[in-house]
Amino acid sequence: MEVQQRTGCRLHTSYLTPRLRWLRDTAPDTFAAARQWMSLGEYVYLQLLGVTAAGTSTAAWTGMLDRRTGRWDPELLAACGVPVERLSEIRDPDQPIRDVDQQVGRKWPALAGAVWFPVVADGFSSNVGAGARDQSIVAAAVATSGAMRVLVKKVPNNIPSGLWCYRVDGSRALLGGAVNDVGRAINWLTSTVQISPEAADLDGLLLAQPEQRTPLVLPYFTGERSTGWAADAQAVVAGVSAATTGPMLFRGTMESVAISYARIAEQLREVAGDARQIVASGRVTQDLPAWLQVLADVLGAPVAPVTMKRVTLRGTALIAWRSSHPALLAPIP
Repeated sequence: MEVQQRTGCRLHTSYLTPRLRWLRDTAPDTFAAARQWMSLGEYVYLQLLGVTAAGTSTAAWTGMLDRRTGRWDPELLAACGVPVERLSEIRDPDQPIRDVDQQVGRKWPALAGAVWFPVVADGFSSNVGAGARDQSIVAAAVATSGAMRVLVKKVPNNIPSGLWCYRVDGSRALLGGAVNDVGRAINWLTSTVQISPEAADLDGLLLAQPEQRTPLVLPYFTGERSTGWAADAQAVVAGVSAATTGPMLFRGTMESVAISYARIAEQLREVAGDARQIVASGRVTQDLPAWLQVLADVLGAPVAPVTMKRVTLRGTALIAWRSSHPALLAPIP
């Protein structure tokens, strides 16, 4: 819990400290040969610009950032054996990379004079792109996996045990939780249970009145992240009889996925209070729009679909726009 409160992240294989420690122990020669550790975005910048930096949110995503100071955490770096010199400099989104190789402008004239901002994490961009730019709006991401996130002011003093909290700049943090199996659960149902979305009226099934004979499901097909963080958890299906049908199992599974989101939402309220609005984006919201009503019923609040495409790309552009125009105080649309 001490590490979680300091970094915003559990000691968990979702984050880099355990992964780097494992690599050091199992492949010491490979580990020792690494000159620098960086995200893919940082590497692309290094190759294009000759210099790189990690955005604060990207550094936070590693699980090795002290969320209160905005610096790499010395204890975790020592635990995995990575000197701070082998990690990128950390910069907030409004601190552009200026010492770019002059060859960039000569090689790509259209980029001469371009402003290069540090790499940001996709969850931060997704929230901004969906319109969830402050703690009055909670964003639900619904794709292969899922998440519920809210941007909060400053850095919360305490984080609920089931959540993570990523510092994104000097005045905000992204608080949320992740669900392993959303679209993945649907894929299991369609491939293993042989439920055909074309043949079955899945939207009608989800909009029907609750049925007592619906099986109870724990939807942990690939383990649990928020809120229990049980990596070895497995899916459980109960209440199945000879009368249980594939569609009934589908509904039970999707109800249980919605309940997983509700458990995250309950802990979000401990820090951010009641949200004015909940918005949802991602492939599942388009493929299975009726599920949003199930989610709304479980949350006890309306859920508005985000119908635009490329939400994360839009958010990245908006973050860069606000960073390059600090004098413009109008809210992001």
